[in-house]
Amino acid sequence: MDYKVISADSHVSEPPHLWKKWLAPEFQKYAPKLVKDPDGGDAWQYGEGIAPAMSGLILVKRGRKYADKDYRWSGLTFEAANQGAFYGEPRLKEQDEDGVDAELLYAPHRAAVHFMAPGVSEIALAGVQAYNNWLMQEFCAVNPQRLIGLCLMPNAGIDAAVAELRRVRALGAKGISIMAWPSGGANLSPDDDPFWAEAEKLGVPVSIHIRLAGKEGLVKGMANSGAMAASAVNPLVVMSTGALADAPKLMCELIFAGVFDRFPKLKFVFGEVNVGWVPALKELMDDHYNRDRHWTKTNLKKMPSEYWESNFAGTFIIDKFGVKHRDEIGIDTMLWSTDYPHHRCDWLESQRIIDEHMVGVPADERAKMLAGNTVRIYGLA
Repeated sequence: MDYKVISADSHVSEPPHLWKKWLAPEFQKYAPKLVKDPDGGDAWQYGEGIAPAMSGLILVKRGRKYADKDYRWSGLTFEAANQGAFYGEPRLKEQDEDGVDAELLYAPHRAAVHFMAPGVSEIALAGVQAYNNWLMQEFCAVNPQRLIGLCLMPNAGIDAAVAELRRVRALGAKGISIMAWPSGGANLSPDDDPFWAEAEKLGVPVSIHIRLAGKEGLVKGMANSGAMAASAVNPLVVMSTGALADAPKLMCELIFAGVFDRFPKLKFVFGEVNVGWVPALKELMDDHYNRDRHWTKTNLKKMPSEYWESNFAGTFIIDKFGVKHRDEIGIDTMLWSTDYPHHRCDWLESQRIIDEHMVGVPADERAKMLAGNTVRIYGLA
């Protein structure tokens, strides 16, 4: 396929039938329940005693604008939302309307947290496999060249993670995403190495959407949209700083742990983090490494900053600063995205957003950021 425009970070939402059809019978008692929110919108109930997880800002409604009074968490029904969030066929039509050739699709965060947070390996694996099977065998099967699923990995121990990686690769997955370190530990450790080795062997990029959680963080992550809206801290604080707080830390953990000295062909992609911060972090890493590598007993095969271009990439939505400073970041590490159908997307406005970002950018560099880098990293050609 001749890709011109690919969103390297888009999403899907669970259709009403997903868990009933794809979750094994013995785990049906753990399935999320479809309920109504206080304003009559559709929401998922992720466990007893937890407020309904509303859908208004993770789904697109045709014609809705930021300033509209119904641009809020509550009140949106699945019927009123764009159906491409749930089903492959309408998603292709929505791509066409927006001038997008293909999308890489991340998992619904809240559903993943629901199954993984309890820390019960059997429940986590059952929920993750049900989602992955639906994604690959139903949603993306409509057109695997344009609907490219990033399968989710379970936090059920290193053996289960490696096995699921192999299984989804056999199903045709071009990439995977993780929400916790593969071994299930709270921190990166040598226990994760078998997973990195297998991902490198299979040529499967590992994607992280903004942050990782670990089991403790996943439990905290059960807080839903209603709780966020009622938080004492303005949600804008978290939304504005999350990527800047988490992605640089994860990048440093991986580099200074020597992961890429052991697995030099392993590729990581950070989703929804923008990339304007990269030059500053590269400079900081190199400075601290030069000053402190001896007493920290850190010995790398090359300077820390060099691993960004050899082993990392990041997606951006609104990042004119990053595009302007693309030479310092590394043009081959920048992947354009829409976040569709989440609230940061500008569906039907993507061509305008692209043009505003690419003023003065040479055609070959524009082509790399809009599609070429994604094609190369995920092996889509």
